[in-house]
Amino acid sequence: MTLDDAVHITGTGPGGRIVDRDVAAWSAARSPAPVTVSETIPLRGTRGTIAKRMVESLQTAAQLTSVLEIDVKPLVERRARSSAGVTAIVVKLVASALREHPRLNARVTETEIELLREINIAVAIETDDGVVAPVVTGADVLSIEEIDARITDLAERARDRALTPDDVSGSTFTVSNGGIYPVDITTAILNPPQSGLLWIGRIRERPVVLADGTIAARPTMQACLTFDHRAVDGGAAAAFLATFEKLVTVMAS
Repeated sequence: MTLDDAVHITGTGPGGRIVDRDVAAWSAARSPAPVTVSETIPLRGTRGTIAKRMVESLQTAAQLTSVLEIDVKPLVERRARSSAGVTAIVVKLVASALREHPRLNARVTETEIELLREINIAVAIETDDGVVAPVVTGADVLSIEEIDARITDLAERARDRALTPDDVSGSTFTVSNGGIYPVDITTAILNPPQSGLLWIGRIRERPVVLADGTIAARPTMQACLTFDHRAVDGGAAAAFLATFEKLVTVMAS
């Protein structure tokens, strides 16, 4: 309460002094009307599990996000040459990059960083019950078309509530494609106990300075790498993003 507020309080004490009951009455009169709840959504089932895991993830991991804008013209051209979607192409490139950066293909315990031999990429898929992340097992040894077929199958069964426990277990890294929405950057939350997650934003035309110094409109994408700082330092995270960018560029050759 400010001095200006006090001027507007009517005192009921001796000599018109303001007493405790006057302040309480003034405060009650200024309190906003209670908000009416139109609906309640129980945090149970899939939504409850998601809520619990996200809170646990933030409480147990030292999470940071690094962002790199990438010229993805080669990726767009590769997509145009086949039926495979952007997510499948990104999963393949991520799997290749993880071979060079094993700290991001790891899980962190209270006492150890466990580097994992297999590269199994979980793919975030939205359903009516919330986001699930079924797994593309052995993504590093599959072709882009094989990965795309696997993602299509997993997405269909996820939306039909037909995933099996094997479909959602054993992941070592996660890819989340937010490009279907008008969003460029997101600081996604790790999928515990993984040490890395790559979130990709929408592809949109932006001005880019080319190698010859000219400026051109090119399709670009924000690659947002969330990582566990207990296992990965900022420089290593940046190196992973640089490798991912290089692999996108190599697709043009």
